[in-house]
Amino acid sequence: MNIITISTFDHYYCNEVVHRLSKIGIYVKAMVTKGTKANQKSRQIHWAYTNNHHGLHLSDLAELNIPLFIVQNFHDVSTLELIKSLEPDIIIQGGSGILKNEIITIPSVGVINSHPGKLPEYRGCNSVEWAIYNDEKLSSTSHFIDSGIDTGPIIECIGLDTTGIRDYSEIRLKAFFHEADVHVRAIKLLLDGFTIHDAIQQASGHYHEVMPADKLAVVKSKIIEGNYRFA
Repeated sequence: MNIITISTFDHYYCNEVVHRLSKIGIYVKAMVTKGTKANQKSRQIHWAYTNNHHGLHLSDLAELNIPLFIVQNFHDVSTLELIKSLEPDIIIQGGSGILKNEIITIPSVGVINSHPGKLPEYRGCNSVEWAIYNDEKLSSTSHFIDSGIDTGPIIECIGLDTTGIRDYSEIRLKAFFHEADVHVRAIKLLLDGFTIHDAIQQASGHYHEVMPADKLAVVKSKIIEGNYRFA
């Protein structure tokens, strides 16, 4: 099967997934990226979560010799034609923002996304923090993309072991890598014949907004003081 990625330029998470796939002998055919500079806002958020963890760069993937296509808009005619010409079976959304149906309908298997929370209960922002705030177990979900936000059929959802962790940034970094592992596992399932018809349709869920500072302070205190039930 042909696998391609769609992401903003030099996206940490996309690079991590591509790297982890290569370690088990799965190689993407191409990477399609928007722009020529990394999204600094996205990186600053990642650094704030993880105590300045710097992820993999495209230069770290150089030995894989993956063709890189730089576009300015994912949904203009020339980009859509480019993606079609790559004949993807699977498109990995690795940090591209919301994709429209023009792209979603291109691959034969589907466009897939991962989410650092349990779906459908923790759609939207700060799913890690909201789960801790609610004293629930952390999970990551890999799912097909549909026209909604975090609403597509679920391929895989796996809980994260946070036993003994008393540091917020450590939990956040572990969640980052766990999400990549869950996504890789889901891609392996697709390569083995799993289809959208095998996926679990989501029921109604809850969309979470960005967590306000006062609640984030509660989350960090719960972790430090050992009051998070799953730490």
